[in-house]
Amino acid sequence: MCLAKRLTDDISTAQNAVSSRKGVEVCLEEGMMRMRLLAGLLLSLMVVAPTVSHGQGSPREVLPLFSIRDGESLPLRSVTSLTPACASVFISVEGIDVLEGPPGLSLTFEPGKIRAAPCKNEVDGGIVFATAKNVTEKWDTPLTFRVRMVTQYGPTQLTYRIRILLFPSDISRKL
Repeated sequence: MCLAKRLTDDISTAQNAVSSRKGVEVCLEEGMMRMRLLAGLLLSLMVVAPTVSHGQGSPREVLPLFSIRDGESLPLRSVTSLTPACASVFISVEGIDVLEGPPGLSLTFEPGKIRAAPCKNEVDGGIVFATAKNVTEKWDTPLTFRVRMVTQYGPTQLTYRIRILLFPSDISRKL
């Protein structure tokens, strides 16, 4: 309501300037530019505001999706620590903490050489695997886990969040 009044005031100010001054075109153009600026700002707020999410786990949060059936293991992600020159400073993983997730899912780490996106050669690190055991019902839930590791610079941790679908083993394997 306030913005609409300002736009109306800008129009009447521009019209008054047109009738009372020389340089009519300049005043009218300034008023129109201000209106366009305010209209553009209003439009951008209408587009951006609905996409801003507040808090974790909001419905608008886009998470990588994984699915797993009871009795299966699945690689979730590679883990390492690198310098900008692609030298690995990774030493070991101390543990993996599941901060949020479904029952029946366990996470393990397998050390080895991995491919890291910016590097042309494989580097020291490993892969986090998820294993589903005793899954009796379908789950569609976020999984938040923290990897605690030791690097040449000391201990550090990385936190990851994904969406995981768990299925019991008796669900049909046919397409």
